[in-house]
Amino acid sequence: MDTLHQLLCNAQLLPHLPNLLPKGQRCYLVGGILRDWLTGKPVTDFDLATPEDPTSLAKGFARSIGGHWFMLDKTRRQSRVVLRREGELTFDFAPFRGPDLQADLKGRDFTLNALALDLTGPLEEGRIFDPLQGRKDLALGKLRACSDSSFSDDPLRVLRGIRLVTTLGYHLEDQTLQLM
Repeated sequence: MDTLHQLLCNAQLLPHLPNLLPKGQRCYLVGGILRDWLTGKPVTDFDLATPEDPTSLAKGFARSIGGHWFMLDKTRRQSRVVLRREGELTFDFAPFRGPDLQADLKGRDFTLNALALDLTGPLEEGRIFDPLQGRKDLALGKLRACSDSSFSDDPLRVLRGIRLVTTLGYHLEDQTLQLM
């Protein structure tokens, strides 16, 4: 398994992205990229979250790596950068879903996707922020909703849960199954 640093260099996130951040701004790897890296699965999709609107950061990143930028959701300020080299890599940029990182992670679908790592600090497995104990669920192969409102917030998460169970081999936690 590649180190996280190697993975991010190969994907051209490093050194480009941290150099594009305004002084003092944070940018976090979040969600499935960390889940997949921790389990040794191939990673081609990178989700990034920032405290503020990441649109200019995403556009600058696309220019610096020769990728293509487009808006996914203008209202929510979510955009994507696609890089086609020996396959396709996607980089999704979004502002926090709440006032801070913890609120953002609690607003996600499943605990094993509620993981974050600050790209402006050392890239060490031990620095993964995991307020909902997603790594424990990951080790147990358990799919657990982040909150009781996960599916009412976004009903498509039910389908995502079924996909994760069938493609990754996880099992649904009982309460999550009832919520679905």
